[in-house]
This record gives sequence, structure tokens and C-alpha cells, in this order.
Amino acid sequence: MDISPYGFKSRLEYNKRSTVFIRVLRLFKNVRRMRKRFKIKSAGHVDITINIMAQKYSTPKLHIPKELANGKKRPTVAPGKKWYVYFYFDDPNTGKRKQPFKVYRGINEFKSVSERKRYGAALISTVAMMLADGMDSYDEKVTRENLNKASALDIYSAELPKLTISQAFSEGLKAKALEVSPKTYEGYAVRVGPFLEWCNKKKIGPLPIESFKKRYVQAYLNMLGAAKPMGKGLKPTSVHNVKLAISAVMAKLSAMGIVERNVIKEIVTKKNKPERNAPFTPKEVEKIREHCLQHDQLQYNFIRFIFYSFMRNVEIVRIQLFHIDMEAGVIAIPTKSDKLSFILMIEPMRKYLESLHLERYPKDSFLFTMNGVPGIWDASEGSRVDFFSRRFKKIRKLFDIDPKKNIYSFRHNAALDLYHSFIADGLNEHETIAKLMKITLHKSPEALRNYLRDIVGTYHKIKAKYLQLYLNEFIYKLNRRYFGDKIFDRLVIASIATNGH
Repeated sequence: MDISPYGFKSRLEYNKRSTVFIRVLRLFKNVRRMRKRFKIKSAGHVDITINIMAQKYSTPKLHIPKELANGKKRPTVAPGKKWYVYFYFDDPNTGKRKQPFKVYRGINEFKSVSERKRYGAALISTVAMMLADGMDSYDEKVTRENLNKASALDIYSAELPKLTISQAFSEGLKAKALEVSPKTYEGYAVRVGPFLEWCNKKKIGPLPIESFKKRYVQAYLNMLGAAKPMGKGLKPTSVHNVKLAISAVMAKLSAMGIVERNVIKEIVTKKNKPERNAPFTPKEVEKIREHCLQHDQLQYNFIRFIFYSFMRNVEIVRIQLFHIDMEAGVIAIPTKSDKLSFILMIEPMRKYLESLHLERYPKDSFLFTMNGVPGIWDASEGSRVDFFSRRFKKIRKLFDIDPKKNIYSFRHNAALDLYHSFIADGLNEHETIAKLMKITLHKSPEALRNYLRDIVGTYHKIKAKYLQLYLNEFIYKLNRRYFGDKIFDRLVIASIATNGH
């Protein structure tokens, strides 16, 4: 950017004064807006001279000493580790900024990290207000005297009152809302809200946040996992997700200086044993295909888009037409963190998209809507996903298909079909995995191999020289269910027989 036309001599001068220029521009915009709103006529041409003075001091900041603990640097209040607020100001003789001016004002008298952070925030406000009010930054002696007379204790007690557990978690939730997507925040709120209700019921909520104990959360999680009627009967993964939500808010409270550290992350919870991905059988695929072609073309198009793209349901409902680049043959996949990943179009997908004549629709149209054509769909992301899931549940019930199989299971069928087709085309196992990774978007070859193994149970590489080994593996897995308490002895026998010793 060329700054010379704007009257600045250097980038440093521009950086100092640019924020002031923005404020002046906003002032003029507000004047024009008020004049238009109240129909005030201009009195003619007016010359205004604005003398913009560069700020002579830096923004005050809090210095937090840290020490290494368990491999991580953490704030410390150990003896000799001084906390202070610091800022820089210009030397009137050289125009350069000196070493930082440090303000202690009793901050090191506090005994905990959280107290020092909160007092430090108040001390920063005190220093910033005094500097903004024109405190003499050129005379260090006068500056020091002014600061020594000032006290941050009033601001500390007025602006940052002692919070209860319920109030602190509510503040943490509000702060998290500014950092995460609405859907993620909703997940936090529906999990943390009942926890706060439980705290209030147990008379924990009104206690000061400084008295918060890890055992409170542990007791709540135990209640969630306990069988009804004593508990809620939630599965381990659900309990784990509740812990993660409460822990995320506690981590924010720690970052805000309201608590010293996040003790909730130390709680160990279990997850459900993951169930094996189950693809549809060829007969089930054919039944679903015939039914959709005759009775539900929209569902058929949605299913084959999963088949072609290997995208998740939620990723597909996020696609808008500006994500699709027909010339480059790629589709941008919007993720929940607002980042983009890209997939290549295979030929069937390209033909399907061409048949829609996307150029006829606005670029902000969703690719899939309840009307069957691209357009605006004024519904939440979750509602759009549920729309297609509910339609598929009716089909699954019609043909009495295993409830564990859902619309996403077509992705597993597509993975197996592509794998077998690449092998049939003469590619070796490594070439097949490398080619398939570009389509499935797995991060590593081993991750893809594990995925394929999870689908079929025994991972088949098809080559003739491996067939006997795969048969042995399958038979051993089939028979070991009858070994009972002799399974270790059988394993030793199998190992000796395999090694030939």
C-alpha cells in the first residue's frame, strides 16, 4: 500500500495515526447521517482543520511470569516471579520509546493466579485512563508519582465483583459465544445449562467460584451415567461430551482470569465402544435404488451425491452454488470451523451437476433443498440434515433394514466398490490406497486401511497369494468364540504352528 498520498512519511507514522483517521471518518459519516435523518440543510462550505497528534504511549499490558510444569508453561506466583503492568512512552528528545515503564501497585501481594489476573485487569484500566487523561508521559518522576497515588483497588472491586459458580459459568458461556459457531455454542448451552440447574439444586451454584471443586463435576457426571431412576442412564460417550462442554467453559474462565486453572480436564471419562461401520448388502442397495427412482427422486439424488463425493450429510447440505467450480472440476466443502477443503468431481458427479443447469440459479442458492432444485432454504443446518434423514428412515423401515445402517452407510458401499474396481483394473494395493485417499480424504494410508478393515472385518487385498492367509484369519476369528478360558493356550499353539517351531 502506497501511504505517501495520505501525507505520511513512514509506515510507523501511518500505524500510529490510522486509527485516529478512522474515528474522524466515522464522525463525518455520523454527521451526514444525522443531517439526512433530521432534514438539516447545509449552511454552506465549511473548512475544518483537524490536527492529529500521534499517541505518545503504548497500550498498557500485564506481564505474567510463567514456569514449566508437566511439560507446559503455566502462570506462577512463586517468590521472585514478579507480576506488573507495563507500557512504553516516547522520549521527548529522541522520539523513540524507552524501556517499558513498570507498575506494580500491590499486585504481587495477591496469593493466587486468578486474583492477580483480575487485579491486573483493573490496574491496566487505571493506567490506561490516566494516560488517556493526559498524564505527563515525558517526566518519569511526575509519571511515577501520579501512578503511585492512583489505586486500582476501587476498579478491581467495582468492575470485577466476586462471582458465584452459576454467575461465572454464565459469563464463560457468553464469552464462548463470541468464539464458536452458533451450532457449537448451542451444544455447549444444552450441556452446561442442566449442570448449572443441578448445581443450584444442590446449593452449589451460590458458592463463590473460588471454592469450585473438581468433585462437583465428577458427582454430576456419575449421576448422568447412573441407571434410572437414580440417574439419567446416559451412555459413556454422552457423559464424555457433557464433560467436554463444561471443561471448555472452565478453560475460558481460566483464560479470563476468573479461575486459576481448568481442573475439569483432569477428569477421566469413558467412551462407547465404537460399532463397526456396516455397508448395505447388494440386495438392500438395489431395493432402495428402485424405490427412490419410482417414489422419491430427491432422496435418490441426495444418496448418489454421497456415493459420488464421499461427503457427510451435513457437508452436503452446506453446499451453495458458489462452492462449485465446474471449470476446475472441484467442490469446496465448508467445514464447521468456516475453513474449506476441496474434493475432485468424478465423471458421474459432473454429469449430474451439469444436468441441473446451475447457471440458472443465484450463486447463494443451496444445492439441495426440500423442493428438489437449487434455491434458498431458510432453515437451520440441523433441520436440513434431519429432513433427508427422516425420509430415509421411512425407506429403511419399509424394507426392514438394520437400524444401525443409515444414509451415511452408502459411503461405506462406495469405498468398497471403488477399492475392488481399482484392484480389478490391475492396480496393486499401494496404488489403490493412494488413489482412494484422494477421494475419501483420509489423512494417511493407515487411516484408510483401518477404515476398510472396520467395514469388512477382515481386510482383503484380493491377491491370490494372500487368499489362504485371509482364510486362516477368518476361520481363527470364527472359532475363537468357542475357546472360552482356553483362548491364551490356543493363541500360543497358533503362534507356534505359524512360525513352524
